[in-house]
Amino acid sequence: MKVYSYDDEGFYVGEYQAQPNPKRKGEFLIPANAAAEAPPNPGKDEIPKYKDGSWILVPDHSGKPFYNKQSQEEKFYKPGETPETEYTDIAPEGDVNEFVDGKWRLSENSLKQREKSEAEQYLKDTDWYIIRLNDPDRKKPIPEEVKSKRAEAIAKLNQLKDEGY
Repeated sequence: MKVYSYDDEGFYVGEYQAQPNPKRKGEFLIPANAAAEAPPNPGKDEIPKYKDGSWILVPDHSGKPFYNKQSQEEKFYKPGETPETEYTDIAPEGDVNEFVDGKWRLSENSLKQREKSEAEQYLKDTDWYIIRLNDPDRKKPIPEEVKSKRAEAIAKLNQLKDEGY
């Protein structure tokens, strides 16, 4: 006869063969933390649990991380625990800080700050063209592509400044 064992919290751990009762022929010994009734087959993210004399299915998200949709804090759940709505099992990847419509993305504010930093960095990286142009001994012209991109960077910075960034 098979018996189905569970741990101290009631979660299914496996099956094994019960030992015959040496004092009563035809009967078997069912040890503590075991049941003669087979547990139900679990679905995705479920585990059988023996409770109040019968098996039930409970959530099982153990072993996989969940992430807070605001802080990206990682959290693990025990069998039987259901993740709170402010957590998702979708891992944030790369430079993201906002969870919207079921996916991670960079917030509008962060996008604007990135654009500002990139424009400022481009101007810093190409300042030497201005210095070279103003040098009376060299007076080398600024390449048209650099002039155009610098004008775009300045326009972008002015736009972002007008938007409060």
